[in-house]
Amino acid sequence: MWGAKLGRIQLYYKVLKCCLAAKVVDRADIGNSYDLVSRCYDDQFLKTMQQYNIKMLSLLPLPEKARVLDLACGTGFNSWWLLQAHPDYVIDAVDISEGMLRQADRRLDGKANLIRSSALEFLGKSANEQYDLVVCTWALEYQPPIKVLRECSRVLKQDGQIGVILNSGQTLPEVRRVYKHLLIENSSRIEKLMLELPNPKDERHLDRWLRKAGFCEAQTFRGMHKFSFDSTAEMTDWVTSTGALAGFDVMADLHDEEVKKQVSALFERFGILAITHDFVWGIARKC
Repeated sequence: MWGAKLGRIQLYYKVLKCCLAAKVVDRADIGNSYDLVSRCYDDQFLKTMQQYNIKMLSLLPLPEKARVLDLACGTGFNSWWLLQAHPDYVIDAVDISEGMLRQADRRLDGKANLIRSSALEFLGKSANEQYDLVVCTWALEYQPPIKVLRECSRVLKQDGQIGVILNSGQTLPEVRRVYKHLLIENSSRIEKLMLELPNPKDERHLDRWLRKAGFCEAQTFRGMHKFSFDSTAEMTDWVTSTGALAGFDVMADLHDEEVKKQVSALFERFGILAITHDFVWGIARKC
């Protein structure tokens, strides 16, 4: 009991120390996290979750000869899907991760303009009303979401469309359960603090964000996908190779083999063999 209390005290001290020194995970760290998983991202995550990308993209009214911004494009799936239906689309595909952009380049084969940048950095340099469509999947929460959405509204033409997917605040409850114990066990190794991401509570929360940012006719939905595994080792490999904990893998080095063994042991301890991915998605029109 005293050992657990001491571990918590050490963790609180380290968190406070990082706060006072402003040692916080930043955009470059997030980019590096996705660099590390870029080669296995499609196989471990997107081959399953792309069905929800397609669901969102299929709901968008797609104009002819559009100019598109694929924001936080990852490995380029959204751009690829849009180009299958509209080869004449001009697409700017933006991502902060060099590794993800390399994978996107292989998929898109020069058919989109690939740009390495954070969302707000790119949007801040973009002119007003130049895009017909903006899509952003699985990444809106890495920078202030309403600020990003407002900038998306600014760069969209009148009546332009936006489509987004992002995690909800209820996502990955099983991982959250073990992560706090992992931090206690590794408190001495913490050098940066990963702040909680500003994920929306539910689809109604996303609807409010969109309206606040200047969009109307929003259609928002909530989704859930459960990943089941045969072993805690397999589940740990999934957690550390999908980008699901991007940034959090900096606070606790989830690519370190000893730390991964600790994660697997914690899953075993709590009898966890499935992970719940909870998310929201929607489309809207610029008012």
